[in-house]
Amino acid sequence: MVSWIDLVAAVVLKTLKKTTRFLGALAEDERIPARDKIVFAGLLAYLANPFDIIPDFIPLAGYVDDLFVAALVLDYVFNVVPEAVVREHFPWDPARLASLRRRVKFVSALVPGPLRRRIWKAAEKAK
Repeated sequence: MVSWIDLVAAVVLKTLKKTTRFLGALAEDERIPARDKIVFAGLLAYLANPFDIIPDFIPLAGYVDDLFVAALVLDYVFNVVPEAVVREHFPWDPARLASLRRRVKFVSALVPGPLRRRIWKAAEKAK
């Protein structure tokens, strides 16, 4: 019998894989500035590394930090990448994009304000 932890971990992992493919497609787009591609590459490297804030081999908890980092980067994407470019590369229907935007906004809002502002400030300096 599959535990609820395994089910949740599978859903989180599936979402992270789809997010990785989406960001990979954006990173290959010539219309995206190099500084933004660096942010995408940083997330992809972070997600691929099993040793991060909470190691991925810890059931469920290991993916929670990945979820927050992915949400912060997607929040960044949704704020700096033109809407048409996001829609072009988003491999699912517009309703899913709207749903993802709502979830990203919710999860990124859980990150403490001072930390979120510090991350955005660093991204602005990179411009």
